[in-house]
Amino acid sequence: MKRIVFTGGGTAGHIVPNLSLATILHQKGYDIHYIGSENGMEKNMVALYPYITYHSIPCVKLIRSLTWENLKIPFVLCKSIKQAKKVLQNIQPDVIFSKGGYVSLPTVLAAKDIPIIAHESDMSLGLANKIIYQNAKKMCFTFPNIPKKYIKKGVFTGPIIHPKFYKTNASIIKKQYQFSSSKPNLLVVGGSLGAQSINQMIQDHLSLLTSRYNIIHIVGKGKQNKKIHQKYYVQVEFVQDIENYYAWADLIITRGGSNAIHEILFMQKPMLIIPLSKKSSRGDQIDNALSFSKRGIAHVLLEENMTIFTLLESLKEVYKYTNIIQDNMKKEKNINGTQKIISLIEDYACPKTKK
Repeated sequence: MKRIVFTGGGTAGHIVPNLSLATILHQKGYDIHYIGSENGMEKNMVALYPYITYHSIPCVKLIRSLTWENLKIPFVLCKSIKQAKKVLQNIQPDVIFSKGGYVSLPTVLAAKDIPIIAHESDMSLGLANKIIYQNAKKMCFTFPNIPKKYIKKGVFTGPIIHPKFYKTNASIIKKQYQFSSSKPNLLVVGGSLGAQSINQMIQDHLSLLTSRYNIIHIVGKGKQNKKIHQKYYVQVEFVQDIENYYAWADLIITRGGSNAIHEILFMQKPMLIIPLSKKSSRGDQIDNALSFSKRGIAHVLLEENMTIFTLLESLKEVYKYTNIIQDNMKKEKNINGTQKIISLIEDYACPKTKK
């Protein structure tokens, strides 16, 4: 039985794609292992998959500001690499699949003579993937137009889409909540960790927004405001069956996380992207959002320009041009790169075709 190690964590954006691939490869008979952090959300998410063996190592994240905490990084990283080496020696995997991020880095750096396939969700490589690229056999890109310096190992595959997105059921959501049949359904998704500025904007103007839309608001774990009781408005912290919520929605507000916007693209749903600003990120969500905007498959509202008036106007534009947006979505290529990536993993897992 061939063994595959997956690594990546910190946010659902690094974890869910790994679990999607792991599900398919398990069905093909592969022995699946996952190396993640000791206390990250990946540990709890992987626990829901009994066929995946989880191995925890210490991990440390770079904080994008001046802080003494960053001084710990070299010491924790050395410890992480040492522990990852032991885990890999015990598992003896045929291939490692890395989703990027700080959780992936120790495992990739610890790997010796083990082929590594990596995947970048965003338009531009993150810091960890820039390092991982040096050790990888192939770097899979979600967006087209791979930068020239990554052409040698780069492969445009498209995003990883979970098989469950082929079997959606909007009626499950319709039956669960009491909404108006005369209003469009608006889904607000802030990501697995939530989006504070979007959450606040929605909840501060509920009366106005619910006069126009039925709203389901995924606020993020621990972000639910139990004092709010508003007709035609439901808030939930996190959902496992996001595909059914997408199917229910007529339009969607989302951050610019690559996994989410590509899932919505796959579902052919008009979206308003409000990307995380450069004050809180490296600007990757803005790049992702602008790429979608230029291709006519999403409308973008920058966080610094968000007011209730610009939000309402943007939603109006998205809903007005739904047909045009969906027509543009249908023209997109490689909206599901899962099978391409599965084939790459299997190529390197099989000694006869190992490159």
